[in-house]
Parts: sequence; C-alpha cells; structure tokens
Amino acid sequence: MIRNWTQIGAEYSETVRQKSELSDIFDNFEWHILPYKMNPIQAASIRRAIDSYKLVGVKAIAFSFALSPLSVLGIECHFKNGVQRVYFIDTGKTIVPVADDQIEKEVLCQKKPN
Repeated sequence: MIRNWTQIGAEYSETVRQKSELSDIFDNFEWHILPYKMNPIQAASIRRAIDSYKLVGVKAIAFSFALSPLSVLGIECHFKNGVQRVYFIDTGKTIVPVADDQIEKEVLCQKKPN
C-alpha cells in the first residue's frame, strides 16, 4: 500500500503529528459497503466528495467524527488493477482531499499466513 498526501489538504496534514493522527483514523475506519443507510448530512457530504472529485467505481464509504467539528470521510474506489481509498476533511463548508491509499490488486489477493 502506498499513502499519498495531497498539497491541497496540507493545512490538515502538514505536521508529523497531524499525519499520525489522520493515519490512525484512516487505518481504523469501519468501511461500509454501498448501498449503506446513513443520515442525510453524511450522505450529502459523501455525494459532494464523489461529484466534486469525479470519483468512479465507488464501492464503500467510511466516516469519523474524531476531529469534531471536522468530519473525516473515506471513499473506496475499485479498479481492475486495484483499490484506491481517498480521504477527505469535511469542514461543513468545503470538502478537502487530504490523502489517498493505493492498494495494488496483487496485494489484495495475497493470503494471510496462518
């Protein structure tokens, strides 16, 4: 897996501490396969992120309120060569991409040792 941090979201991830805190949130997300019933405000935020950044192949979503009043969103997109998880900060006024994980198909298919 490769995690990339965006320049546009640097305000939320510029320090080692911020990146560590966000990484903990991302790594502990509870992913929900779509369709998933959520409150209208969460649904609107997820829809706005998908539409604004033209995300395709969306299969799962996640969210956290650990940074309240900010929300942290995760959107999982599936492609033939792997999965991309895109992470956003929702300020209530704007949605800012802060990072993404790229997981190659080969990594997804590897069996865990017993």
